[in-house]
Amino acid sequence: MCCFVLAVITSASVSWGWGTKEHILLTRLAVMRIVDDPAAPPALKNWLKSVTPDLTTRDAERQFFLTAKLGAAPAGLVGLSHWVIVPDLIANKDKKTLVQPFGLPERLLHFIDLEYVNRTPETRAYKHDLSSIPKLDSVPRDFKDARYKEAGVLPFAVEMSYQNLVKAIKLGKLGAPVDLNDSDTALRWAGYLSHYVQDNTQPHHATQDYKSAAYFANKRSAPNVHSQIEWKMNDDEKNDFPQLRADYWDALMKALESAKDPATSDDVWIATLEVSTYSYRQLPLIGMAAMHAAGQKGTAEKPVGDAGAFDTEKFFRYESDVSGIKNGIKQSVLDMKANQQAIAVLRTEKMLRRAWDEATK
Repeated sequence: MCCFVLAVITSASVSWGWGTKEHILLTRLAVMRIVDDPAAPPALKNWLKSVTPDLTTRDAERQFFLTAKLGAAPAGLVGLSHWVIVPDLIANKDKKTLVQPFGLPERLLHFIDLEYVNRTPETRAYKHDLSSIPKLDSVPRDFKDARYKEAGVLPFAVEMSYQNLVKAIKLGKLGAPVDLNDSDTALRWAGYLSHYVQDNTQPHHATQDYKSAAYFANKRSAPNVHSQIEWKMNDDEKNDFPQLRADYWDALMKALESAKDPATSDDVWIATLEVSTYSYRQLPLIGMAAMHAAGQKGTAEKPVGDAGAFDTEKFFRYESDVSGIKNGIKQSVLDMKANQQAIAVLRTEKMLRRAWDEATK
C-alpha cells in the first residue's frame, strides 16, 4: 500500500469532519456490512476485502474504538483506512492548492454552510429556531455561484467523488494510486467519497456557526463545541472518557439497527443537501447542551455572562427534545451523535454499493 500522502503531510491539530479515528471506524463498519450481506455482489466484496486489509470483526472494532489513540495524522494506515482520512490531511496542511474543477482549497469541500446560500442578510446567520434553513429548491446547482466561496461545496464534492469512483471501476483501476499524479483509482475515490459522505452527517458542517458560538454571550471565548462533538470524547490526547466511549459504542450499535437514511432523492447532489438539512436540525440540541456543559446563563436566544469550564460528560449526557427530529421525544447528545454516525455508516455503504452497481451493470 502506498502511503505517499502521509509522507508529505505532517500532523495537524485541526480536523475537518468527524475525527480521524471515527472516519476509519465508520468506513470499516460500512465495508463490514457489505461483506456480510449475502445479497452484495461477490466481486464487490472481494475488492473491498482486498483494499481493506485491516478489516477484522465488530468485536475488534469495539476494542479499537474503546482503546486506540490515533491523533490527527497516524502513521501505518493501509487501504481505505488510509484514503478515508487523506482529505482531512490535505485540508489541514495545504491551504493554497486549489481543487479542480472548483478552484477552491480542499477545506471548502468538507461542508456547506446552509445559511450562506440565502440572499437576505437576516437569514445568513444561524438562528436557534432554525429559520435560516434554505429551501432546497433555492440552492443553486452551480459551484461557480459566488456564494459557495463562503458556503463550501460539499454536495458537489460528494457528487464528483461518486462520479469518479464509478469511472475508475469501469476502467478497472481498482488498486492503489502510484503517485500524486495518479488520481483516478477506485481506491482513492472510495476513500474520498466515504469521507465526504460522513462529513455530511456532522451537524457543524451544515452551518456557518460551526462552533455553536451563538449560544455564548462572549463569542471570542466560547468553547470549541465543534471539537467536542467531533472527536474529544473518543480520541483526546489529554483526557480520557472510558465510560462515555463504552456507552457510545452501545448507542452506535443500537442506532445501526434503527437509523434511517434521511435522504429521499436518488440524485446524489440533492440527497447530500437533504442530509445536510437533517443534520442542521441537530444544532439546537448541541447548542443547549453546550450551554449546560459550560454553565452559560441566559437563554439560547440571549445568553448572558461568562461561561465556565466545559464538562464533556455533562455535554454528552444532556437530554432535550429541542431538535424536533424525534417528534417531541427527548434524546441525549450521545444518542444524537450515535444516530448521525449510524447514518454515516449506512450512507457510506449505500454509496459504495451504488457506485459498484452503476459501474458494472
